[in-house]
Amino acid sequence: SSFQGVQFQLTDAEVERSGVDILAKHALWSIATDQPHAADDALALRMGAIEAADVVFRVCHQLHGAVGFCDETTLSWLSRYSQPL
Repeated sequence: SSFQGVQFQLTDAEVERSGVDILAKHALWSIATDQPHAADDALALRMGAIEAADVVFRVCHQLHGAVGFCDETTLSWLSRYSQPL
């Protein structure tokens, strides 16, 4: 109960991650079965993954504090290279 704020943040990150998982399964099914809107599903997956990464990395940076922005950490590199061009 004393870490309730952290629990809410981790739950938000997990909801985003599981949403991308569902989108990925649907996009793979759509491509595998040669559905007419498979390209649209793949683009929706890409957009969903970008948005989810933004939420997940925001939570990670908040939980890690200033260490999350140091170039010596993996979190910093992943966050930087996940940004869309």
